[in-house]
Formats: sequence, C-alpha cells, structure tokens
Amino acid sequence: MTATAPPPTRQLRRARVAVATCFALNAVFYANLVPRLPELRDELGLSNAALGTALAAAPLGALVMGPAAAVLIARLGSGPVASLGLTGLGVGVAIAASAPNWAVLAGALLLVGALDTIVDVAQNAHGLRVQRGYGRSILNALHGLWSLGAVAGGLLGSAVAGLGVSLEVHLWVTAAVFGVVALAVRAWMLPGRDTPRTTPRRRRPRRTAPAATGGRRSAPWRCWACSPRWGPSSRTPRRRGARSGCATTWARPWSPPGWASWPSRWR
Repeated sequence: MTATAPPPTRQLRRARVAVATCFALNAVFYANLVPRLPELRDELGLSNAALGTALAAAPLGALVMGPAAAVLIARLGSGPVASLGLTGLGVGVAIAASAPNWAVLAGALLLVGALDTIVDVAQNAHGLRVQRGYGRSILNALHGLWSLGAVAGGLLGSAVAGLGVSLEVHLWVTAAVFGVVALAVRAWMLPGRDTPRTTPRRRRPRRTAPAATGGRRSAPWRCWACSPRWGPSSRTPRRRGARSGCATTWARPWSPPGWASWPSRWR
C-alpha cells in the first residue's frame, strides 16, 4: 500500500506567511531604536547610568505582563493578539523616541517590554498552531526570520540616522508603515481560538490497497482478538502484541475460516 502526502492547504500557507511576518516585525520595531539610543540620550541630557535605568524598564514590563499573555490569547486568540500587539509595540517605540524626559522614556519602555512579551507568546502560539496543521516542524524557520528582522531593523535605523532624519520622524513613520502591515496580515491568520479542533489539517493521504491475488478478496486486516468470530482456524495470523479494540491500519488479503475445505464452486 502506498500513501502520497498532499501539500498544505491554501489557508495554512497564508497563515504561515502571516505568522512569519509577525516574527520579522517583532524584531524590526525595537531594532530600529537601538542604533539611535546615543542620540536619544544626548537629546534628553541623560547620563549612561540614567539611560541604562530607563532601558531596564523594558524587561520589568515583560516580567510583570508575561502572565497576561495566556489570558488574552484564551479570550481573543493568538492571531488577533499578535497583530494588535505589534501595532501597539510600534507606537510604544515611537513614544519612547519622542519622550521629553526620563520618566516618559522609562514608562514608554515599560510598555514596550510588556507588549513585546505578549506578542512573543502569541506569535509562538500561532506558529505552533500552523505547525500542527503542516504536520512537520516550521518553528525554527520562523525564529530565523526573527533574527533576519533584527538585522534588517538595525541596518534600517543606522541608514536613516546616517541620512540625518530626525529620531521622531523615523520611528513614527516606521510605526505607521509596519503597523499597517501587522494589521493587514491578521486576515490571513487562522480563525478561531487556539484549540486542536480549529486547526485545519492536511487532507488524509490516499491509500492504495494491493490487488487481491489467488481469488481471495481484499479486506481490512484485524487481529484475532478484535474479530473472534474468525476463530483459530483463520488463515489471518494474530499479530504479536495486538490488543482488543485496535483500529484497522492497513489492508491485506484474507480468507474465510475453512476456505481450503470449501467446495470449489463456492469459491
């Protein structure tokens, strides 16, 4: 018997593109700010210690808001949470770039850290959901796209800084453009909540049973425990380790009990 695995459905392919875009954008938003942190420090007149203290607010926000990710995903689904969270993440980075003082900068970075951890959990949950539909591992490729997004964001921030574009204009335009992209890919994500029943599956592979030989008909193979009516005289052997109630797994030729003793006109 042979089985051919069909390609993923169109819905699964679109969902993979959408969640891959989320992984890339998640890295681009914050990586845009990193090359311009010295400029932000000089504009606010902060010391290195003060800037470092403000940056520590990001992991603090992630630590505080981490448990909220599971609640939001359970209520709204991983797709909407990742999409809307990315939009808010871009706005939070832009607010940090426009901060007039240390307190606003620290508060904006606290928001960035909180949204980043929520988006991270949501996009990984949706990636695992798409992976279950594919039937093979795709999560490593998604994490690779996050790394590429971080590199692209850093290069973009450095290039814009070299062109002399102001920090506020740079990050607000970035938040607007990539925020629209994050909202647009929401339409391609898998609908519904994150449950196995709402995850689309590949179609079952086609099974081709071997042709019956010797005048015997092909029928589902069952162990002797599942079909005791066949009796010990059946030519179908009992598989070692078979349990009562096991399901049919493949097809193989079989003969009724006492087939050899039946008159030839009955065969």
